[in-house]
Amino acid sequence: MKKTLIINYQGMQVGGIEVTFAKLFKYALQKEYRMIWLTTPNCESQSDFKDVTDNPKVEKVYVKKGFHWFPHEKIKFSKEEEVVMISCEPLDFARGESISEYARSVKSFNHYLLLPHFTGSAYYPERFFNSKGSQKRWWKVMREFALSLEENDCIRGFSLKHLDSYEANYELVIKNKDDKRIARVDTAYSIDIADLQKRAQARKSTFKIVACSRFDFPHKGFLLGLIDEYAELKKEYSHLELIIVGYGEGESRLKEKISKLPEEISKGITMTGVLSPEKLIECYKTGHLNVGLGGAMTTGALCGLPSLLVRHYTEDCETYGFANEIEGSFLKTEPGFDIKDHIKKVLSASDDEYVKMCLSDYKKIEAMNKNEPDYFFNQTRQNKWPVLSKKMISKLKWLNLISYFKKRFLKQRAYEEKEI
Repeated sequence: MKKTLIINYQGMQVGGIEVTFAKLFKYALQKEYRMIWLTTPNCESQSDFKDVTDNPKVEKVYVKKGFHWFPHEKIKFSKEEEVVMISCEPLDFARGESISEYARSVKSFNHYLLLPHFTGSAYYPERFFNSKGSQKRWWKVMREFALSLEENDCIRGFSLKHLDSYEANYELVIKNKDDKRIARVDTAYSIDIADLQKRAQARKSTFKIVACSRFDFPHKGFLLGLIDEYAELKKEYSHLELIIVGYGEGESRLKEKISKLPEEISKGITMTGVLSPEKLIECYKTGHLNVGLGGAMTTGALCGLPSLLVRHYTEDCETYGFANEIEGSFLKTEPGFDIKDHIKKVLSASDDEYVKMCLSDYKKIEAMNKNEPDYFFNQTRQNKWPVLSKKMISKLKWLNLISYFKKRFLKQRAYEEKEI
């Protein structure tokens, strides 16, 4: 029996979703599964995970988006294949359903919408529209879409919060949500006590705070606040350094903020740009404290760093405490606490206390979710495909067309305003 994984997600630049998919790519290749990536030539050339995306065993199927309704090369399947396809955007899911039309002879074909923590129009297409009437009309269409997916057990999420948000937005009930939060797709990194002890001693001469995030503000605006907090602490702790890992549209704001700091403070800040998962792990393991949210916070903890969870959607840097102290979701928006006191706690800890901090956060994250890289192939949903009716797909084709021209109009208007 042959297993086939289709990733219906075009861009592979470093980010939480992309890191998960890169790990799935690697796992599928190691297990000698058939690996298909629906992408574009431009997205392929800009991939930050070329160690996997350039692998000749990855079948690239080029797609056209925008005005087009997902024309692509026909994929040939065999009868013994178990096919799993993963999409993240609703319109991508709808377009991807066309693949099932010529996969009817396969053993199974399961298509999942994997919900990330984003609230933009790519994930909630009714938000393309400004008028309440249009938004309400298309909300009804997208609710019908969501109900179809729930009825056919096609909804999965990176976390319970993602599922809760989708559920609340479309006024539906997602059954058995605990089972629909995807499992980890990699094992935790090994922790060596001797290495932790060396790190504990080294932080007395140079103390490195590592923060990894996409520069997407205000969603991940904590980075802007962290620079302010670092600048204040640097006056008291001259050996403090800040390492910022990431990229994004907000990069100019970060650089401008750093440039306004006194040189004796700004020289302690390093912006690394994009790092591959392997390089990121190396960066964490040479640091002394991790500050972040979501996947970056948990990855740092799995590398053995004391890890502070920070608040979403604010340009202040507020924390809820260390990973081992957090209950519930790692994606929080309610007011937190001043992060300086927590950083000082790590700075002033004895070597033994520091090692205990590292181990406490590591053990908390390691115990949270079981590692199940075959999660999607182990699902037991009924194999009904295509999931969406022809009527629903017809409606979404219109939405796709409208959104395409709307985005083109907004882009042209922005260009004209810039010229003026």
